[in-house]
Amino acid sequence: MKINKLLAYLLLLLPALMLQSCLKDQEDVFPDSSSARMQKYLDKAREVLASSEKGWVMDVYPDKTQKYGGFAFTMKFDTEKVTVGSELAKNPSDVITSLYKTTSDNGPVLTFDSYNELMHFLATPSSDHTTAFGGDFEFVIDSIASDLVVVHGKRNQNVMYFRKLTDKSMTEYLTGVKKIKSTFKMTEGKGKVGDKKVVIKFSGHRLNLSVGGEVVASKVAYTLTDKGIRFYKPLDINGVKVTEMTFDAEANTLTAKEDANIVLHGFISKLFKNDDAFEKELYVGDDIQSVSTSEGSEWLTVTQTSTGIKVTAPANTSGHIQKAVIKVKTADGVSTITVTQADFDKDVAGNYTLYFNDFYNAAQTTPATISRETDGKILMKWTTNGVPVTIELTWDAEKLALNMESGQLIGKALMSSGDTWYFYNIFFYAGNEWSGYNGKFTCSFPLSYAKNASNTYETSSSLTGTSSSGGSVEAIWMAAFKGEGRSKANYLGNYEEFKKLKIVKN
Repeated sequence: MKINKLLAYLLLLLPALMLQSCLKDQEDVFPDSSSARMQKYLDKAREVLASSEKGWVMDVYPDKTQKYGGFAFTMKFDTEKVTVGSELAKNPSDVITSLYKTTSDNGPVLTFDSYNELMHFLATPSSDHTTAFGGDFEFVIDSIASDLVVVHGKRNQNVMYFRKLTDKSMTEYLTGVKKIKSTFKMTEGKGKVGDKKVVIKFSGHRLNLSVGGEVVASKVAYTLTDKGIRFYKPLDINGVKVTEMTFDAEANTLTAKEDANIVLHGFISKLFKNDDAFEKELYVGDDIQSVSTSEGSEWLTVTQTSTGIKVTAPANTSGHIQKAVIKVKTADGVSTITVTQADFDKDVAGNYTLYFNDFYNAAQTTPATISRETDGKILMKWTTNGVPVTIELTWDAEKLALNMESGQLIGKALMSSGDTWYFYNIFFYAGNEWSGYNGKFTCSFPLSYAKNASNTYETSSSLTGTSSSGGSVEAIWMAAFKGEGRSKANYLGNYEEFKKLKIVKN
């Protein structure tokens, strides 16, 4: 009986003993309070971020749908401050330093709570984007490693990564990004992986991927890197998970970081070459049906290859721009490739004739020159009514265009009255619009080398441009002012007008 009572007593005592044991185990597992554990985690995040000698790269994705794509940011942390650079800055070396902190706010948070023009740009409303871009400046810390810190935006929830810089400075990295930005113009990349055709189509900073004719990923955002592009999420290209691709500007190709056999070829619609002899293979595909060239393409040799065409040309000694249009027909349709051979100093600079209608609408011609000066400036010069005129131009090699800005002081002259008149160029547009006393507008001479009415080839161009409301430019006014500087009070009238202006190289 006593034994039974003792057993009953022990059974009653057992749960209490077990509870104490469990509590003791839990205390062993979590020796610190939750707040202490949080503080240790935040301290670790700050320690890791501040440990990188060269800083970090962060691909920042604003908007919860990543519709703007990603933007490259660089950051260098100490225990209190962060120095931020970005591809959004004018120069790769431009940085802004501000405060940051790590804090607990329903989780471990890295916050850039002190205003930083670069860091807050994508989250700050402006007149152009009244609701901003949907960016974040507060990030929940998901995981911490010595070379990779994973976070997600507190508002847009986008997952982002701090990647440790090891072999480049922040300036060097962003210089590489800027270079990629200036050369990466691919709208479509094609290739084969195994026996399957792979196509990536780019639109803005997002892309669609198809493999074997089937769309397998759509609206995937990407960021430019110092070597090419990095995707917001991995792409499955025929069984290979691809996170980054290296861009070769000369070949216009993208090669997967994870597998060098995955190569996508961009279609080159415009090929610009200087006057040296050249040979270039262009990827079009392996299903070419026909190839044709435009009139005046005799200087260019086009041959078909297994995956496209090869274009070959001798040195250009004509003294003029050479341009050819190639049309390649495939199963997907007709692709057009424009090939240009031009050198400003050899083919654009030189003697010209200006054709125009004057103030009284009478047809006129006058000789002119276009030259590159020793200081690098490009000047167009001529004389009208005894007054020397000099206008500064800029050369757009890609568009083969000479650009002119309004509001330049283009000449001055001592008049018979004894007064000095100052002449400025003003653009006049259809719809009775003009560039104004102080307006800064740009018009262009897009050059071409084509047959004229006499069936002979010439380098020529007519002045083109539009006003802010879309009116086409009709004339350049040589506006006279009684003092240096353009104002209504100084305006005397138009000394000459150049209507229907056309330039032809001699």
